[in-house]
Amino acid sequence: MSAADSALGRAAWHRAIQEDTRLLYVGVTRARDYLVFAPPAKGALNWLKVLDETDGPSRLTFPPEGDNLIHVGDETFVADVRPLTAGDDVAARAVKQTYVRPAAVEVPPAIPLHLRPSAARGEAGWRIVETLDLGPRLRLDGVSDMASLGEAVHAILAYDDPNRAPAVREADAQTILDRWGVAGFSARDAIAASDRLHVAMNGRWPQSQRTPEVPVSATLGGQLVNGRIDLLIETAAGFAIIDHKSFPGSPDQWVDRAIHYAPQLALYAEAVQAATGRPCDELFIHMPIVGALLRVAAAAGDPPVSAEVLPS
Repeated sequence: MSAADSALGRAAWHRAIQEDTRLLYVGVTRARDYLVFAPPAKGALNWLKVLDETDGPSRLTFPPEGDNLIHVGDETFVADVRPLTAGDDVAARAVKQTYVRPAAVEVPPAIPLHLRPSAARGEAGWRIVETLDLGPRLRLDGVSDMASLGEAVHAILAYDDPNRAPAVREADAQTILDRWGVAGFSARDAIAASDRLHVAMNGRWPQSQRTPEVPVSATLGGQLVNGRIDLLIETAAGFAIIDHKSFPGSPDQWVDRAIHYAPQLALYAEAVQAATGRPCDELFIHMPIVGALLRVAAAAGDPPVSAEVLPS
């Protein structure tokens, strides 16, 4: 007895027929508008024979030449019959190939999908147009980790409220400094930095809404800009942006350092204008340690800005 005639062979054959039938059902019941059968030039479609009983008549009969009726069991359907087979003349079926060399096309360089404001560049197009003296330099006594100092000062300036009791403000500032492991910079000086910034803002924008740590996201020229504005000031005329930089350098370094961050603020400003439809043309770098507030502006026209490519 052959394997196909064994009990296991017949069971396997039965399962195969059932699977082919399920596949056939899926194939002929998923068409939205039309179902196209493409029978071979000679003979019936063998894969349709799964519908037939062994040694029984075909359940599906295609129309003979000149007819347009398809018979499926006891049902008859009108079909659109189109002969698409080629003749026996090989030469008539041959298609002469035409080769065309495409002209050289200059492809513009790809631009990054994401722009990170902190990585923006283009310092040459900027200048300092205003410098506000906020007060004397604050004391740094052996601070070694300037990055942690910057994070702590950012957090204090964002959280502090001058309307609260001085003792509460100072205690909260000390908690933030301790959390960042900052020693050598006093909580009292941190509160002093907050106070003198608020004095400057009250004098310049007496009627304004001030929101710290504002997330911003916008599409500019087909590129995505995402970032966080340290302090966004809204007035009747529009918006101003203040960016905190805990830079402790000497006065002769202030201008270069502020201009270095100008493209970052420019991207923030463009995002704010795109989101609100209102101008955002006052951009400031705040240096709380040295007590300076520097306004940056474009030297002439729109300065170039580039940014680091980020993963999509």
